[in-house]
Amino acid sequence: MRIAVVYTSTTGFTQKYAMWIAEALEAECYKLKDMKNDDFEKYDFFVYGGSLHAIGINGLKEFKERIKELKNTKWTVFAVGATPVKDDVVPLLIKENLTLEERENIKLFYFRGGFDYDALKIKDKIMMKLLKLKIKMKPEKDRTPDEKGMINVYDQRTDFSQKKSIDGIVAYIRSL
Repeated sequence: MRIAVVYTSTTGFTQKYAMWIAEALEAECYKLKDMKNDDFEKYDFFVYGGSLHAIGINGLKEFKERIKELKNTKWTVFAVGATPVKDDVVPLLIKENLTLEERENIKLFYFRGGFDYDALKIKDKIMMKLLKLKIKMKPEKDRTPDEKGMINVYDQRTDFSQKKSIDGIVAYIRSL
């Protein structure tokens, strides 16, 4: 099986996971924006990874558009975000990012990345400042654990990524 790991990364955490997965699978690794259409034809299995933006997986729509004409191509997807891994995260990501048909054939994995305010684009910095302000306006006793965590890491680069997190996706792909 010819495998390519393709990713879109905003702050580097998704890129880190993509490279770890590619290394473990002895696969090629590409930024989505750097792939030419001809490059897609060389592979019969793709691992797509994107960072989370709200609940959407960055670049996933473009990735699906670029592979839709390929016959017999299989793929799986991973998302990377700052939110801790919890039981309710993956089902929500599946519901919001995969069609009903895709849900039958595509497995989705979630990895915890980190937060790096300085690496964000200006639009995302503004949104994050607004989110921080909104959270800070809440009484501390009413803040969720995720909101408290967000406030704690907001002003410093924080990296929660762990190489062992890829074990599940690697085992899944090897089992195909």
